[in-house]
Amino acid sequence: IEPTVESILPPSMKPNSSESKVRQKQLLDATIQNQYFLDWVLKYSGVPTSQEFIRLRESSGGSFEWVTEEQASKVDSVLKSVARDWSAECKDERAVAYDPIIEALETHLPVKDFYGSNCVPRVAVPGSGLGRLAWEIYSRGYSVQGSDFSLPMLLASDFLLNGCGIPDEDVVGGSAPPAVSYRRFNISPWIAETKNQLSFENRVRPLIVP
Repeated sequence: IEPTVESILPPSMKPNSSESKVRQKQLLDATIQNQYFLDWVLKYSGVPTSQEFIRLRESSGGSFEWVTEEQASKVDSVLKSVARDWSAECKDERAVAYDPIIEALETHLPVKDFYGSNCVPRVAVPGSGLGRLAWEIYSRGYSVQGSDFSLPMLLASDFLLNGCGIPDEDVVGGSAPPAVSYRRFNISPWIAETKNQLSFENRVRPLIVP
């Protein structure tokens, strides 16, 4: 009997198999989680979220356009960068990339040399991405300006740095500064990766950010 393509597929890849349906559900759940985070970024930026955009197009009778591969790649890069810069799981990866820069800065341009003056050392961070390196330098007493040519990166970094705080309304307006907690999101940054993955579960596993 000549084997068919379907007959040699593993159960998880066979159409309508129970394992395939489970995986499709996991992919859908991970996609919704990612979109939920991205919608918060859009909302903070003052532009329509995905659901608002759909309603606007439906009410106006406009047609939908598929995103380009380049646009999808930019969103994919944002999710991976969010994971690297703002998840606890990627702390070691950040340390390898950022710690040598911070140590060199503190060695050659220490903040303490400026104590008593009217200025603090100013640092530019080109290609700042999601802003973690700029934030780490700022937290050490430097004046920092980050820049990036990618609009999706800038929107996401603005939200993570400025839009995730939730002031405690019980103390707002009092003499004490308001306590602040932070919104946290589950994202699956590797959902689009099909290479260098040990398992399907690794693609859809969530990370908590920030």
